[in-house]
Amino acid sequence: ENSIVSFWRDFSDFIRVSKCIEDDGSETYDWDLVSSCGIVTKADFENDFEKEFVEENALILAAILFCLFTRLFLYRPAPPGWDESTYIQIGKYLFSAGKIGFLEPFRPLLWPVFLGSLWKMNLDPVTFGRALTLLCSLGNIILVYLIGNRVYGRGTGILAALLLGMSPSFFFWGNSMLTEIPASFLGLLSFYLVLKERYFFSGLVGMLAFAMKFVHLFTFIPIAGVVFFRSLSQRSSGLKTPLVSYVLGCIPMVIALAGAHFVLYGDLLLPFTDARLVYGQVPFGWIEGIQCALMALWKTEGGL
Repeated sequence: ENSIVSFWRDFSDFIRVSKCIEDDGSETYDWDLVSSCGIVTKADFENDFEKEFVEENALILAAILFCLFTRLFLYRPAPPGWDESTYIQIGKYLFSAGKIGFLEPFRPLLWPVFLGSLWKMNLDPVTFGRALTLLCSLGNIILVYLIGNRVYGRGTGILAALLLGMSPSFFFWGNSMLTEIPASFLGLLSFYLVLKERYFFSGLVGMLAFAMKFVHLFTFIPIAGVVFFRSLSQRSSGLKTPLVSYVLGCIPMVIALAGAHFVLYGDLLLPFTDARLVYGQVPFGWIEGIQCALMALWKTEGGL
């Protein structure tokens, strides 16, 4: 049941560690046997592993620390803005049975539920909401690195994480108590879980991203497409099929959203129809700006 494997130590020597295979197939290390043979102690091995981990991931760790300290340095306590206050009031409405606050049907419910639960526990929803946004922004950097590392290689992952962490728009949204950063974190996590072939949890997290911000339907659809084509390329059947597992992961949040919409509004589709009417008027200014920029580029480059 014992076998000998090698680990890198002090960048020049190999150590031998006794590996034990448990009944459930998991691997553990018989550190009493290792120490008695005079090879290495468990503490030495853990110290070497931590040292190697830090040196191999120095750049990504530096990027995370840079973003963390920069956000803490730039943070200034300020009253919540219009949208931030609205999410807090919706949360209070939900957790006070309608006695405090109000509803806006076109806004998703997941973020207000979190803020309202903080208020119900007598915690400051502004402080803790912004703290969660900060943690999600750091999580975005980590996920971008992990996805880039897995798909294209370690160098690409580090570069992508650095570009994201230092982008001005990321700094702007990272200091607000809005849904953009938490929703993007959930969307990236859903995609990363697909890469790890955790399809059930990918579907569940993807629907959480949708419940956080409706426009994340446009990230949900391509991820579902990846799962669909993976299902076609695999020979598994039944519940083990990637697409079936993914759909099963989506079902709990679909039921929860449908139930919440019916209880609160009496209409399952009211939040989506209201959101289409409200947000449908917003992008026109952006589209005109994009058109002007493209026309200016066309004239500057002589027809491109």
